[in-house]
Amino acid sequence: FFKFAGDALLVLFEHFHIESADKVQQPETFAEVAHRSIACAMRCAQTVFVEGNVSLRLKCALGSSSLFGMHLGRGDRREFLIAGNAIEQVARAELEVLTAKT
Repeated sequence: FFKFAGDALLVLFEHFHIESADKVQQPETFAEVAHRSIACAMRCAQTVFVEGNVSLRLKCALGSSSLFGMHLGRGDRREFLIAGNAIEQVARAELEVLTAKT
């Protein structure tokens, strides 16, 4: 799951892995999920997006916890709200990321 959040991208890594449509979800260990999310963050951080003479590099922050999600609104004005300790952890880490030297 991913969601654009203003000028950021929020990516969630579930604690399950689906092998194929006909198999039951097999739980991953926390270490496997952590490794997968860190590998993705590192790859994103190493990628430079270029459009004309403008370049963009992503900075990444990671958090870990159970999350709560719900749809808010109706009709053409709907948002998906995600809350949990991981969101707070990322918000705190964002301050470090914003001041990091590139």
